[in-house]
Amino acid sequence: MKQPRTKQEFCRYVRDAFDQLQTIHEADEFEQIDIAAMVEEISIHACRFGAGDLIDPPHDLMTPREALVVVGRLLAWTERNSGDYFDSSQAADYLGITSASLYGLVERKRLVPLRGPRRTYRFTKKQLDHYLATNTQLCV
Repeated sequence: MKQPRTKQEFCRYVRDAFDQLQTIHEADEFEQIDIAAMVEEISIHACRFGAGDLIDPPHDLMTPREALVVVGRLLAWTERNSGDYFDSSQAADYLGITSASLYGLVERKRLVPLRGPRRTYRFTKKQLDHYLATNTQLCV
Protein backbone atom coordinates (compact mmCIF):
# COMPACT_ATOMS: atom_id res chain seq x y z
CA MET A 1 0.00 0.00 0.00
CA LYS A 2 1.08 3.58 -0.68
CA GLN A 3 2.51 5.51 2.28
CA PRO A 4 -0.03 8.11 3.55
CA ARG A 5 1.16 11.72 3.65
CA THR A 6 -2.04 13.51 4.69
CA LYS A 7 -4.82 12.69 7.12
CA GLN A 8 -7.20 12.01 4.23
CA GLU A 9 -4.69 9.60 2.69
CA PHE A 10 -4.28 7.96 6.11
CA CYS A 11 -8.05 7.51 6.31
CA ARG A 12 -8.07 5.78 2.90
CA TYR A 13 -5.02 3.73 3.93
CA VAL A 14 -6.75 2.46 7.09
CA ARG A 15 -9.99 1.79 5.15
CA ASP A 16 -8.07 -0.31 2.58
CA ALA A 17 -6.26 -2.23 5.34
CA PHE A 18 -9.56 -2.87 7.13
CA ASP A 19 -11.17 -4.15 3.91
CA GLN A 20 -8.17 -6.39 3.23
CA LEU A 21 -8.25 -7.83 6.76
CA GLN A 22 -12.00 -8.37 6.55
CA THR A 23 -11.58 -10.31 3.29
CA ILE A 24 -8.80 -12.42 4.84
CA HIS A 25 -10.90 -13.06 7.94
CA GLU A 26 -13.98 -14.11 5.95
CA ALA A 27 -11.98 -16.39 3.64
CA ASP A 28 -9.83 -17.91 6.44
CA GLU A 29 -6.76 -17.23 4.34
CA PHE A 30 -4.68 -15.50 7.00
CA GLU A 31 -1.61 -17.62 6.22
CA GLN A 32 -1.11 -15.55 3.04
CA ILE A 33 -0.15 -12.34 4.85
CA ASP A 34 1.87 -11.39 7.91
CA ILE A 35 -0.92 -9.78 9.93
CA ALA A 36 1.35 -8.61 12.75
CA ALA A 37 3.63 -6.81 10.25
CA MET A 38 0.61 -5.18 8.61
CA VAL A 39 -0.72 -3.92 11.97
CA GLU A 40 2.76 -2.75 12.97
CA GLU A 41 3.06 -0.69 9.77
CA ILE A 42 -0.39 0.82 10.35
CA SER A 43 0.65 1.58 13.95
CA ILE A 44 3.69 3.53 12.78
CA HIS A 45 1.51 5.70 10.56
CA ALA A 46 -1.09 6.07 13.33
CA CYS A 47 1.56 7.58 15.60
CA ARG A 48 2.43 10.12 12.89
CA PHE A 49 -1.18 11.27 12.69
CA GLY A 50 -1.85 11.41 16.43
CA ALA A 51 -3.64 8.09 16.99
CA GLY A 52 -0.80 6.11 18.56
CA ASP A 53 -2.60 5.79 21.89
CA LEU A 54 -5.37 3.75 20.21
CA ILE A 55 -3.02 0.95 19.20
CA ASP A 56 -2.23 -2.13 21.23
CA PRO A 57 1.23 -3.50 20.42
CA PRO A 58 0.93 -6.20 17.73
CA HIS A 59 2.14 -9.68 18.60
CA ASP A 60 3.37 -12.46 16.31
CA LEU A 61 0.30 -14.65 16.76
CA MET A 62 -2.26 -11.94 16.02
CA THR A 63 -5.44 -13.35 14.47
CA PRO A 64 -7.37 -11.58 11.74
CA ARG A 65 -10.14 -10.91 14.27
CA GLU A 66 -7.72 -9.18 16.68
CA ALA A 67 -6.26 -7.17 13.80
CA LEU A 68 -9.76 -6.15 12.70
CA VAL A 69 -10.47 -4.82 16.20
CA VAL A 70 -7.26 -2.75 16.22
CA VAL A 71 -7.68 -1.42 12.68
CA GLY A 72 -11.42 -0.89 13.21
CA ARG A 73 -10.66 1.31 16.22
CA LEU A 74 -8.27 3.33 14.05
CA LEU A 75 -10.80 3.52 11.24
CA ALA A 76 -13.42 4.98 13.58
CA TRP A 77 -10.87 7.55 14.79
CA THR A 78 -9.86 8.55 11.24
CA GLU A 79 -13.46 8.97 10.14
CA ARG A 80 -14.13 11.25 13.14
CA ASN A 81 -10.92 13.25 12.62
CA SER A 82 -10.25 13.23 8.88
CA GLY A 83 -12.10 16.40 7.93
CA ASP A 84 -10.06 18.94 9.85
CA TYR A 85 -8.65 20.97 6.95
CA PHE A 86 -8.71 20.96 3.16
CA ASP A 87 -5.88 22.32 1.02
CA SER A 88 -6.73 24.32 -2.12
CA SER A 89 -7.06 21.36 -4.49
CA GLN A 90 -9.13 19.35 -1.99
CA ALA A 91 -11.38 22.36 -1.35
CA ALA A 92 -11.87 22.88 -5.09
CA ASP A 93 -12.79 19.20 -5.52
CA TYR A 94 -15.18 19.41 -2.58
CA LEU A 95 -16.89 22.47 -4.08
CA GLY A 96 -16.91 20.96 -7.57
CA ILE A 97 -14.91 23.80 -9.12
CA THR A 98 -11.41 24.25 -10.51
CA SER A 99 -8.49 25.51 -8.42
CA ALA A 100 -8.47 28.69 -10.54
CA SER A 101 -12.12 29.33 -9.65
CA LEU A 102 -11.34 28.76 -5.99
CA TYR A 103 -8.53 31.33 -6.11
CA GLY A 104 -10.97 33.72 -7.79
CA LEU A 105 -13.41 33.28 -4.88
CA VAL A 106 -10.58 34.05 -2.46
CA GLU A 107 -9.54 37.17 -4.42
CA ARG A 108 -13.15 38.42 -4.42
CA LYS A 109 -13.33 37.61 -0.67
CA ARG A 110 -16.25 35.22 -1.14
CA LEU A 111 -14.16 32.64 0.73
CA VAL A 112 -11.65 33.61 3.41
CA PRO A 113 -9.01 30.90 3.78
CA LEU A 114 -6.86 30.10 6.77
CA ARG A 115 -3.13 30.30 6.22
CA GLY A 116 -1.45 26.92 5.94
CA PRO A 117 2.19 25.93 5.90
CA ARG A 118 4.44 27.73 3.40
CA ARG A 119 1.84 30.38 2.53
CA THR A 120 -0.71 27.85 1.29
CA TYR A 121 -4.44 28.14 1.86
CA ARG A 122 -6.42 25.88 4.19
CA PHE A 123 -10.19 25.65 4.45
CA THR A 124 -12.36 23.96 7.04
CA LYS A 125 -15.24 21.72 6.05
CA LYS A 126 -17.54 24.06 7.97
CA GLN A 127 -16.39 27.03 5.82
CA LEU A 128 -16.93 25.11 2.60
CA ASP A 129 -20.35 23.80 3.68
CA HIS A 130 -21.39 27.34 4.64
CA TYR A 131 -20.27 28.63 1.24
CA LEU A 132 -22.24 25.88 -0.54
CA ALA A 133 -25.33 26.55 1.55
CA THR A 134 -25.31 30.29 0.92
CA ASN A 135 -23.99 30.49 -2.65
CA THR A 136 -25.43 27.54 -4.54
CA GLN A 137 -27.60 28.57 -7.45
CA LEU A 138 -29.98 26.14 -9.05
CA CYS A 139 -29.72 25.72 -12.80
CA VAL A 140 -32.98 24.89 -14.53
